[in-house]
Amino acid sequence: MAMHSWIQSLPARRLLSCALFAALLGATVPSAHAQPAKVEYRPEARAVFGDCKARVDGPHGRNYTCPGVTATIGWIPLPMDLSASEVLDMTRMGVASTIKGELSSEPATLSLAERMLPALQLAVSDPLSKKVQHTGHLVVDKQEGGAWMYLCLGSVISPLNAKSCAKKLAFFAKQGAPEPVDLKVPPPTLTPRFLSRELVIPEGCRVEQSTAIAGHIQCPGSGALAWYVISSVPRMDIWLKESAAAYRSQLPGDLQQRPVRCILEGAPADCVRLEDTGSDDAKVGMLIGVRTNEEQAVQVACIFVGRAKKLPPVCNGLLEELPDAAPDAGSASDAGTVPVPAPAPDAGSR
Repeated sequence: MAMHSWIQSLPARRLLSCALFAALLGATVPSAHAQPAKVEYRPEARAVFGDCKARVDGPHGRNYTCPGVTATIGWIPLPMDLSASEVLDMTRMGVASTIKGELSSEPATLSLAERMLPALQLAVSDPLSKKVQHTGHLVVDKQEGGAWMYLCLGSVISPLNAKSCAKKLAFFAKQGAPEPVDLKVPPPTLTPRFLSRELVIPEGCRVEQSTAIAGHIQCPGSGALAWYVISSVPRMDIWLKESAAAYRSQLPGDLQQRPVRCILEGAPADCVRLEDTGSDDAKVGMLIGVRTNEEQAVQVACIFVGRAKKLPPVCNGLLEELPDAAPDAGSASDAGTVPVPAPAPDAGSR
């Protein structure tokens, strides 16, 4: 596929889907800044969710903190050409980057609402002791226009938690959210902003989506920008690693990945550059950056064509790759450790 056509088809190529998964799955670990929902459970849901606290952590999702378990239901708009296994892989990325602990998973199939649904059996272990602390399942239920995601993790302290999770997953699959809400309703489109800065839309570019937590601008033939903000701060190293792997799997070409020094909206960030090292200057590449902003975690991904260090205008200067600095010859132990220049005031924290 020509680069022009590929960039034109970015929404269908799942660029924003990666962002939406991670933004939604920030809810898998409830944060102090997630918005408590005014809960009025439907009568048929009270026996299953009556002792749970509901939180809104994204435009399409609900998170339920219950005794011994945490459950999440979410709707993710997706192109129909995504397979169930691809959806599970992308969703696992979000879970891995937002939980506390080491995640392992095995493919599974669950019988829910008289249907066999693809799933992952999950286990979360303590990073030091390696003991499993939580187990559960992640389920994907593909439907027209997207997919439902059902997740439940329970403490291994009591076997009753596994039964509680099973009931909650079964309810999600059969009846949806326990409150009388429509999670498929798209959020309102807002003027594109990243933190406090209004973004410029270059001529010929278009806004594919812009909400309070995620956005995507694309420019046919020249580049694209995706960004999102989640209220719970994940493990930044895992978040960047998993996000880069997801983007790399969707971009064309034989991409090489390398860490780079960078600034994201005026402050030091963790960044990686994805780039095809072949001879074709029309290859697509990407610069991805993550950092914290007060109690939030933010990510920006800028897609470009060619090898120019200067990113396309659509990226609005949100990311700046810094040149590699020569190591201090007088201190071998400091080789490769380069201080980042003092950042400009963070527009998002004023």
